[in-house]
Amino acid sequence: LVLLVDQSGSVVDSVIHSAVMAACLWQLPGIRTHLVAFDTSVVDLTADVADPVELLMKVQLGGGTNIASAVEYGRQLIEQP
Repeated sequence: LVLLVDQSGSVVDSVIHSAVMAACLWQLPGIRTHLVAFDTSVVDLTADVADPVELLMKVQLGGGTNIASAVEYGRQLIEQP
């Protein structure tokens, strides 16, 4: 499961919701969860998904939205079952 989260300044509520959701999904057996935040750049936050508080501290709100880079990065994380 790859979650791409827009962290541009206009979507603060969805970033919080996504961080909590990713932490919940991280605990499910058999599901590999990746959390990728993006604005004008892409940041892989997967290593911090187990701790939602730490995860939220690393999110940098602001900037524009470059969804194409995020989708390309996320595509590379997808594996065949």
